[in-house]
Amino acid sequence: MDALLQKIDTLINARPIDFGQQPDQNASQSMLDAYGQQMEDYLSVLDDLIQTVGSSLKRLRDKQQHFQRLVLEAGQTIEQFQKEGQRSLALAARNHSDALQQTANAYQEEADALNARFLALMDVKLRLDARLTEVNQRRVGLFEPAF
Repeated sequence: MDALLQKIDTLINARPIDFGQQPDQNASQSMLDAYGQQMEDYLSVLDDLIQTVGSSLKRLRDKQQHFQRLVLEAGQTIEQFQKEGQRSLALAARNHSDALQQTANAYQEEADALNARFLALMDVKLRLDARLTEVNQRRVGLFEPAF
């Protein structure tokens, strides 16, 4: 994914020959068309990636919350065993609770890392979309009649 983001960054930061300064407006128009089409293609790819990463992020968050609920339930079980004086069962429940907490933490870490990726994709999409708008405005400007 890093290579894709680098390609898109390069595309965003590209400054093709100043389109309005070329003597041949048709060449400028075709360059802008190709440049714009490339950006639209990448926007489509980004939309798919954002949807996929967003779905994965939701699943990770759901799993983390599920395990966090299990930790809370285990805590109640531990308290119950302690009230009943069943130390060995309370200790076993504590060990189980610790394992559940480690799993919840692992899901949280994965979700946080994936969230950073998700935000990076959203940022690149926003910048690419802004650049495409700029290119489209230039395209319109090339064919405005001069008065």
